[in-house]
Amino acid sequence: MRFLAGGGWEREVVRLAWGSLTAHKLRGALTILGIVIGITSVVGMVSLVEGLNRSIQAQLDALGSDTIRVRRFDPGVFVGEIPDSLRKRPEFTDRDAESLRETATSLRAVSVYTLTRQRLEYAGEQSRLSTIIGIDEYYLSVTSMAVATGRALTAPEIRGGARMALIGPDIVDELFPGVDPVGQRLQLGNQKFEVAGILVKRGKLVGQSLDDQVLIPRTALDRYFGAGGGRDRLYISARPQSPELLDRAMEEMTESLRRTRRLRPQDANDFSLVTQGNLLSLYNQITGAFFVVMVAIASVALLVGGVGVMNIMLVSVTERTREIGIRKALGATHRQILSQFLTEAMVLTGAGGVLGILLGVGIGKLVEVLTPLPSFVPIWAYVVAFVVSVGVGLFFGIWPAVRASRLDPVDALRYE
Repeated sequence: MRFLAGGGWEREVVRLAWGSLTAHKLRGALTILGIVIGITSVVGMVSLVEGLNRSIQAQLDALGSDTIRVRRFDPGVFVGEIPDSLRKRPEFTDRDAESLRETATSLRAVSVYTLTRQRLEYAGEQSRLSTIIGIDEYYLSVTSMAVATGRALTAPEIRGGARMALIGPDIVDELFPGVDPVGQRLQLGNQKFEVAGILVKRGKLVGQSLDDQVLIPRTALDRYFGAGGGRDRLYISARPQSPELLDRAMEEMTESLRRTRRLRPQDANDFSLVTQGNLLSLYNQITGAFFVVMVAIASVALLVGGVGVMNIMLVSVTERTREIGIRKALGATHRQILSQFLTEAMVLTGAGGVLGILLGVGIGKLVEVLTPLPSFVPIWAYVVAFVVSVGVGLFFGIWPAVRASRLDPVDALRYE
């Protein structure tokens, strides 16, 4: 028999294992169902989480990979209503920004801007409420935004409060279909602004469009839309001279803000410096919780599948007792019988793992087609899923394989 032939017996045992699986297709399919469900769940979740991670990473890069945003508190530090201790923190002032420019030598630029919401109108067509940002001359540089067509606002226009605007691609699509908006007059509230340029498309961040906004001079926003209702709230963002100076820049900014906000050495910061890393970490914490839950559910499915594999392998050992006796009588060793049944268990669960991987990838692609959620399966996920599925077969196949290898050939040949 080729099973006993020198160095080729390893290949032969794999062939025998596959033959045993295909000989009982329905039984094998039912046995590996738990493995398939577990691997499908994990691969499907990994594909969605990794797809979202890559999408969020790209979107954060569009916001400026080394931009430092000065906020009153960290995003995600509370659930529900904002605590009074955070809500009552003092707002930022122009003095805070000027101090950053003067003392934080590792910063390339510091931008101060304000926000409001207004309805836009052009040629009798009115849009939904859009974000209006009152910018200074440093805003585009700090946020890594660029103008696709037209031109940027000049420093004199910004300082003088000229009624000039830069608009996002979403506004172009909604109000200017088939029309070049550059040079057109767009109505913001009850004021008309000339469109100087169109911003480069940036996509969405956590489902919210980054292209539904209008940039106008900050002085114009203050002049025409007044203060109050949050429009007098200043936002500060900064950018270091180079990404390598990010940590140093944050240290200098912290010292400067503590000084201008008159914090004593024992006082905690009443502000927060938010970077791309902070936002990505927050997002990973959220998706990580879902991933852990899914892994726990998949582990139960794999455990159930593993027990099923062990049971079916014990049944197989009983059914093939006479076959085992014949193999031992013809010279098969303890190790060869052990390897044969271990290999059968691993081939069984490995086949379930491959099927689970294919189904998991397919589910991810289906979700990507039917929803805005992207999917991506990294190479390590394929490797881990397959190794885990084979490992389940190895672990739960040990006892049936040991039992088969310990059978006495004489008793096995007499078995009916």
